[in-house]
Amino acid sequence: MLGIEEYLEGPLLSYLNKKGYVSLGFESGQHNDKKAIKNCESFIYLSCHISGLLTLKSNVFNKHYQRLELASKNKANIYEVIYKYGIRESEDFKMKKGFQSFQLIKKGTLLATSNSTPIYSQYSNELFMPLYQKAGNDGFFIIKRTPLFF
Repeated sequence: MLGIEEYLEGPLLSYLNKKGYVSLGFESGQHNDKKAIKNCESFIYLSCHISGLLTLKSNVFNKHYQRLELASKNKANIYEVIYKYGIRESEDFKMKKGFQSFQLIKKGTLLATSNSTPIYSQYSNELFMPLYQKAGNDGFFIIKRTPLFF
């Protein structure tokens, strides 16, 4: 997800990048979901293996790779964030039920309400990280695929 660190307040990724270190982020799922913990575990194993810090046997590598492949629903595209709906302090934000990350949406789709005022998409692209939990101030992101050419 290219550029997401530009939309997040105070992320560790931005700090590390400014210091000249290579960094990357990983979205594992809902914080309290046991699958998210397993996804993080697989990400760590695979990252260490691919970077040469750890050698995994092929069956262990395949187990972790398949777990993340299944969790990502085979999404192997590169995306760019083009919009973030930021929730203001004391705003009553409610995401409409049923949306998922990477869901195609059309311009004009009713996505959420803010203090009972409808929020419609200004873009025909894909939705990313719709906020359904109580914590957080990122209501949702709109993303677009980046051609492999770039």
